[in-house]
Amino acid sequence: MNYDLSDKFNAIFNSGKSIRFQNVTKTKKGVSYNRIMWEEVEQTTGEQITSCFDWWGFDTIEDAVEDCLTRIVIEQM
Repeated sequence: MNYDLSDKFNAIFNSGKSIRFQNVTKTKKGVSYNRIMWEEVEQTTGEQITSCFDWWGFDTIEDAVEDCLTRIVIEQM
């Protein structure tokens, strides 16, 4: 079964986790790039729990959503 972006976003938001997606500027070898990042934050304090900020990020929101959803599914196993 193929799921569209809306289905994937709904799965993330229905997971009960507080997830934030955002555009950030990353620099590599002096060149700036716009990247899409996600992070899970603690709902009451806003402190970061996990994120993709440790690596390069993603070119598209579709890739970022797929990565985030994969992480959620793996954690539930």
